[in-house]
Amino acid sequence: MIEAILKSRKWLSPNVQAVTLQPKAEFSFRPGQYIGIQTQGGVTRCYSIANSPAADNHIELHIRRWPGGAFSDFPLRKISVGDKLHI
Repeated sequence: MIEAILKSRKWLSPNVQAVTLQPKAEFSFRPGQYIGIQTQGGVTRCYSIANSPAADNHIELHIRRWPGGAFSDFPLRKISVGDKLHI
C-alpha cells in the first residue's frame, strides 16, 4: 500500500465528486488503470483513474455517491483536504 494525501475535492454534479490524491511515493500508471482506496476500518473499494499520467504525479478520481453505499459516503463526506489515505 502507498500513502496518499487528499489534495482537493470538487463536486462535478450533485452525485459525482472529483477527488485529487498526491501519492507520497513514486507512483506510475497508464490511462484506464484503477486503484483501491482503503478506509481506516479496512474497507477497500476500487476506482478508475480519471486523469492521464502527469508530471506532478497526482491521481484524479471521479467518485459517484450511492445513497446507502457502504463506501461512497466515506471519501465524499468524511475526509478532508490534507487527510492521509492508503491506496
